[in-house]
Amino acid sequence: MVLLEAMSCGTPVVASRVDGITDVITPEVGTLVPSRDPAALSETIVRILADRNRWMDLSRGARQRAVSCYDWSLIAPQFIELYHETLAHGARPA
Repeated sequence: MVLLEAMSCGTPVVASRVDGITDVITPEVGTLVPSRDPAALSETIVRILADRNRWMDLSRGARQRAVSCYDWSLIAPQFIELYHETLAHGARPA
């Protein structure tokens, strides 16, 4: 959720390349670095902060992706559909 909140505020994201994060972060919104590599993380953050044009491009891209892919008006109907499909297939709570 933190990544989506940052993106919705127009904040470029630098994150570790792990599981679901790779589905959210694209080159237009930020940069993925190897997991468990604090040097790569800090170097990438400094590099983005030092390049105002790149920061602005990533900022615009982050906001655009957050709104076009993760806005609640888009996500909520998908959850509702998932719940309906689950109920239709007779899934029972554990």
